Amino acid sequence: MNSSIAKALLLDAVYQVLDNKMFRFLVVLSFLMVLPTFVFGIQEEKISILFGLNEIQYDKLWSMFSQGGAASVPDTAHIQVIQVLQGLFVEGLAGTFGILFAVSATSFFLPQMLEKGAADTVFSKPVSRGTLLIARYFSGILFTTILASVMVLGMHLGLTLVSGYSDPGFLWSIPTLIYLFAIVHAFSCCVAVLTRSSVMAILASLIMYAGTGCVHSTWSGIDFFENIEQAQALQMDEAVEEESGGALTILKGALNVLHYTLPKTSDADIIATKLRRSLESEIDAAYVDEELEISIPADPLGFVLQSGGDITGAGVVWTASDADGNEQASITLTRYDRGVIPGVRTKAISSYAARKELQAELKARDDLPARPKLIDNTPVGSSSTKGIRWNEPVAGGLRHREVHFFVYSNWMLEASLDSHDEWYDSEDMDASLDEFLGPIDFPGAGIMQDPRQWYIETYAWSGPLKYNLWFSIGSSLAFILAMLLIAWWKLSRADF
Repeated sequence: MNSSIAKALLLDAVYQVLDNKMFRFLVVLSFLMVLPTFVFGIQEEKISILFGLNEIQYDKLWSMFSQGGAASVPDTAHIQVIQVLQGLFVEGLAGTFGILFAVSATSFFLPQMLEKGAADTVFSKPVSRGTLLIARYFSGILFTTILASVMVLGMHLGLTLVSGYSDPGFLWSIPTLIYLFAIVHAFSCCVAVLTRSSVMAILASLIMYAGTGCVHSTWSGIDFFENIEQAQALQMDEAVEEESGGALTILKGALNVLHYTLPKTSDADIIATKLRRSLESEIDAAYVDEELEISIPADPLGFVLQSGGDITGAGVVWTASDADGNEQASITLTRYDRGVIPGVRTKAISSYAARKELQAELKARDDLPARPKLIDNTPVGSSSTKGIRWNEPVAGGLRHREVHFFVYSNWMLEASLDSHDEWYDSEDMDASLDEFLGPIDFPGAGIMQDPRQWYIETYAWSGPLKYNLWFSIGSSLAFILAMLLIAWWKLSRADF
């Protein structure tokens, strides 16, 4: 394909977009959604309308949505209002209705090309059918790119100029909307080639879009309640027994298959959230696990953080030294996947089960001077730990050891203490560990009864497969490729 043909295809794609009446309507609609950001100045003290023509105080706004008619206004009220506005327009209107409108507007691109007279003219040109298919597919992508850019960049500009609030992370909404549309549009193109009907392409795309969302919502809901059950069993020192057979097992199996094979349309905003957080300012804390966003506000009392630690490897280490600089004790924080590992574990392990395994190992040793002591319910975040404490002989005396296990999402975290026995003081060390573990902050802490919020916080870039964002993106891109290959196969064999 030479440059003149490529230029012709590009111009054809632009023509397909600009000559579309629905595109013009959606551009106007995008400007209408941008308009409030220039009309309303969302400032720290109040909301200004039309550059001060009228004002809305936050206490009045908060009282409208409080059951008692009055509510305390948070210091970040203006940021909360802006984020609600962004979410309403981008995730709500554009992410749902906008995608549906865009699919409806672009669904005729291929059926129109495949009509008898048009196909004879188009396919007589020195361009392969596969190239024409890709050109029409990217026409739809261009369609959405322009609309998303107009809306998101316009809102960002309005908020910056009028409200004085700049949120670079909000710009991730543009690739998010394009990514979501690219998945649905690929399916629409495939159906359009198979049926040569724009109506069928629209209906099938709507069913696919709604169906994948229902599948993943149901799958994540079941997974959420299983984790709640495990958490409740953890508090009661019980192990969760897996059910076998029955309709629920069959449903879970079917949902697992669909989860791994279908595109993850509902994950688009999660991906944007994770990318957005990577642009936000660093948390002022002693240590932050950037992947899980777990933060430790302060070092353990009397301990100093050692640099170069990796929480997923050897662990992050804090040490305490005597007046001469000799190391006397250390606290190590590590984490690892507690989920199913083929050939190792058939079900997720709880902190109770992890402690039980360590207790069994210690009981099998014959060199310990005394039996290990169990430690229960040391508070950590909104949960608690399962711990075990023991002394073990070393050259020149005894070492005091203890390990605290606690769970966050699909990860097991361990806080391990190792110190000289003569240096160890139980009351001082208990206080130090409580001050260390208690303030640990988890994303979504206190709102884990919300399945959607749990689903968002569980996913990570290096998480296990079913909670892995790279797998979510990869499986969705594989779906796009599969749809386009099916469309190309059908189009290459079509007789006009």
